[in-house]
Amino acid sequence: MKIESAVAGLKDAIKSDSKSTIEAKIRALSEASAGMAQRLYAQQGGGPQQGGPQPGDASSGGKDDNVVDAEFEEVKDDEKKSA
Repeated sequence: MKIESAVAGLKDAIKSDSKSTIEAKIRALSEASAGMAQRLYAQQGGGPQQGGPQPGDASSGGKDDNVVDAEFEEVKDDEKKSA
């Protein structure tokens, strides 16, 4: 598999301490893993293009995250004692 050979190549490059070799092997691993990520993404239905909510979409509803929007008034310690 391309990804496994890219990982092995990167491990060997790390031992060499050559920055340019390491960067080249990282790019090779990124390219190999990108193809797999695209296939997995396609198998999952394509995500937001299929009408699903996008991360950070305020209109997505559903998830509450226990957020409370409220007004408040700060009361100083001196005001508490006199009240």
